[in-house]
Amino acid sequence: MSSEDKAMAICVTSLSPKVMVSEPDPNRMMMSRSNMEYSQTNGQANAVLGPVAIFWDIENCPVPSDVRPEDVASNVRMALRMHPVVRGAVTMLSAYGDFNAFPRRLREGCQRTGVKLVDVPNGRKDAADKAILVDMFLFALDNHPPSSIMLISGDVDFAPALHILGQRGYTI
Repeated sequence: MSSEDKAMAICVTSLSPKVMVSEPDPNRMMMSRSNMEYSQTNGQANAVLGPVAIFWDIENCPVPSDVRPEDVASNVRMALRMHPVVRGAVTMLSAYGDFNAFPRRLREGCQRTGVKLVDVPNGRKDAADKAILVDMFLFALDNHPPSSIMLISGDVDFAPALHILGQRGYTI
């Protein structure tokens, strides 16, 4: 196993319990079929073709110590490609946290690979969570279904917002 494969396996393994990805409800998919584009691929489930936004709470789900920061974006994108339904292009990959507390190597490695760093100073309670929620709903306003939202976090406080977006036709 190459070091890149190992890094991918570690990232996917470490993120899998924290990545909130759910299968779309087949009944909801049938009701909103006219609003969404689907493609049939090799007899697999219908794929959602639309923009994908990835929101990463880097404080609650940090980069594993044995994964290079430069590999994070490609590992997350590769994990998303394994999803059985989501097939859209990643248009947004943002990490939220107090980046003054993170090593320079981590910040630079993430930025070099296309991760937008949203610096949220740690002075206010739940500041990063609020910034993620605002950006998630702004993405939803700008990108109607079929669109997908991927949240990388260990925080259950996002569940109500994700539920509402799922009910409105977004793949979560």
